[in-house]
Amino acid sequence: MTAAAVERVSISKGDLMSIANETAELLCGLGVLPASVSGGTLVVRSPVTGEELARVGEVSG
Repeated sequence: MTAAAVERVSISKGDLMSIANETAELLCGLGVLPASVSGGTLVVRSPVTGEELARVGEVSG
């Protein structure tokens, strides 16, 4: 792993909160209602930090 990759992975807790907030703002800007990404049973996580970004509901087909 390169030094740059290690630096990207080494994120402080304050930065983690901003990732969730930034994601929420982005989704809102795209017209996704906050209720659509909260309160569900499926957890959506950042592939980089593992932080929980949203919770979406299951859909049966």
